[in-house]
Amino acid sequence: MKEKKTIGIDIGHSTTKAFTENQGIVLSSAVSRFLTKKAANYEVNPICINEKKYIVGETAKKYGGVINPLSSSFIASEPWLAIFACCLAVNNYNDSDVVVMGIPNGAYIRKYVSKIKYNIENAFNYKQVLCRNIHIIPQGAGAYYAHVKIHPDDANESLAFIDVGYKNINFTVFSDACYIENKAETIGLGISILTDAIKKEFYREYMCHTDHVDIWNAILKEKNEIVCGDQSYQFDIINYVEWYAEQLSYKIEHFLEITPLSKAILLGGAAEYIHKKINIRRNLNIIDQPIMANALGYVHYSNVCSE
Repeated sequence: MKEKKTIGIDIGHSTTKAFTENQGIVLSSAVSRFLTKKAANYEVNPICINEKKYIVGETAKKYGGVINPLSSSFIASEPWLAIFACCLAVNNYNDSDVVVMGIPNGAYIRKYVSKIKYNIENAFNYKQVLCRNIHIIPQGAGAYYAHVKIHPDDANESLAFIDVGYKNINFTVFSDACYIENKAETIGLGISILTDAIKKEFYREYMCHTDHVDIWNAILKEKNEIVCGDQSYQFDIINYVEWYAEQLSYKIEHFLEITPLSKAILLGGAAEYIHKKINIRRNLNIIDQPIMANALGYVHYSNVCSE
């Protein structure tokens, strides 16, 4: 008999997180269409979706032709399904497993959830078995279940979760252990707003292409310097960070002002950096394991619901 496990999957626009059995995996959300083998010194293991082949992760970046994940139609698309399939593969999915995943709060409507399940059913050989065992919940709900697993006394409090991602910020509110749908919000003010602005201006000044990873690494060093190729260039990064932090502070402050809460909790890959840069009157806590929190919470959600 196959041993049943739960796989929590959090597909982001920059990275994807999968958690199961007390271990987490973070992989790049880069996806490329596999058209023909290229001369390369790396292994390519394409994933087949609707008879089309895709490459996922760092290998996709090496291969080239990475599909833009920032499109509003990315969720439930074939490249998105390829990332989903990759998460199943690296966690050794079998047909007795339960899969829990979240989608942005702004996209969480019954019709859209049905579309995702329909696309999964028609893209994979798992078909009804997988669709019977998959649960799709609001993305921010993962953070709630991750938080109350460690802080059970907060389960019935009024809690706000602010997830700063690559493309979006998700605002989620739970009160008395219930998801408050009319307080949920998704806005396009993720970290890519900052890195895109720097990337465009840097190219205008120096005619040198750099990627978001290099820019983010430069931001974290908190120096007015960007490395492009084998050269270092002076660039006013700090001024851009202050500009972004001001916008972010205003949005978060406004959200918290109109929402009666016991606690406000920050998460996401940039949570610790953002926490240092924003300026708001309300105290913000950082969730345990801010990068993996949603995926971890999806697993805990499954455990709670099966009790």
